[in-house]
Amino acid sequence: MKLTISCSVLRRVGFYVVSLLFMYTSLAAQDSARIEGFLRNNAGKPIAGGSILTRPGLEVQITDERGFFSIPLAGPFADSLSLEFTAIGYRKQVLNVAVRRQGMQPLNVRLAEDPLGMEEVVVTGSLLESSRKELGNAISVIQGKQVAGSG
Repeated sequence: MKLTISCSVLRRVGFYVVSLLFMYTSLAAQDSARIEGFLRNNAGKPIAGGSILTRPGLEVQITDERGFFSIPLAGPFADSLSLEFTAIGYRKQVLNVAVRRQGMQPLNVRLAEDPLGMEEVVVTGSLLESSRKELGNAISVIQGKQVAGSG
């Protein structure tokens, strides 16, 4: 049995293959696009646990122990994003960042300390059901005035 394929069929198949390859590389490029950088204090020390809120989109990223953050840019996005950097004991900072798919340099963001912005820190732990007597750890309450007066 002899199989014959016309030239127009080969062209159509080739067109579909090239189209699929193009779509795949476009999607791969979108997945790899990110904004990365470091969040530090004025002394240059990393701020761990700082948060970055992206707008539009309202997604939140948290910095690691090195102050590093990575914000993936999936799907279509605007030419610029507004990034709001916050951390406990520091002043909030908002940056407008021009977005490019490739060649973005890491951001180095520094937050200024805000000693007046932190009056009280509450650390809690939870158990399902227990009374204060059953707890094996210490419970204390420290007011901001006590901390300010101790320095």
